[in-house]
Amino acid sequence: MSLNDGLVADLSFERCVIGKTTTVNNMYLKFFYRIRNGFAHGKYCLRLSENNIKMVIIQDNDKYNVTGRIVIRLSTLLNFINEIDINNLIN
Repeated sequence: MSLNDGLVADLSFERCVIGKTTTVNNMYLKFFYRIRNGFAHGKYCLRLSENNIKMVIIQDNDKYNVTGRIVIRLSTLLNFINEIDINNLIN
């Protein structure tokens, strides 16, 4: 997945790795939980891909280990928000 320690070099595709750290079995809840933690703890950065696509790199970690790394297009993340925002607070 090219999500080793250090700076993520390849921003050409979206991907994520989520560690087995919770008892929650729902993969979507785990994914969104990691996104939430990355933003809440300031473990994210915005970068442009080689094709000038805005990408968000998010990392979540516990006390000792990285528990999730995510590379996602900013547009994908905004689409998630629009779908989940049942009260239309964003528009």
